[in-house]
Amino acid sequence: RQPTLMLAASSQRFADVSAEARIFYLILVSLSIITTTLMVVPVSLHRFLLHRGKKARMVQLASRVTMVALVFLGLTIIGSVAFVFDIVANLAAAIIAAGLTLVMLVLLWLVFPLRVRSTG
Repeated sequence: RQPTLMLAASSQRFADVSAEARIFYLILVSLSIITTTLMVVPVSLHRFLLHRGKKARMVQLASRVTMVALVFLGLTIIGSVAFVFDIVANLAAAIIAAGLTLVMLVLLWLVFPLRVRSTG
């Protein structure tokens, strides 16, 4: 069973983590809260606006919020990878893993959709 980000602070090993790592951890938890909240906004918009003649506005707003949520999700994923690799391995491994994760996310979440859109 994999521990979640929220449970990491309760592990015995967390007591040995530096003050900087604890701050980074709190930033990651905050990013995950923001991401989750943003990801649910389109659901709320759908529930309150769909049958009120505001479908076009709802789709527009939901699309914008989802794009912002994806940025926060990417930051959360990259930060989590960096955090874990730094704790388990070292800073160099964290930088490499975070960089590779960034490249993967940019390719799959930006380049690929733009390519599909341009080819019709």
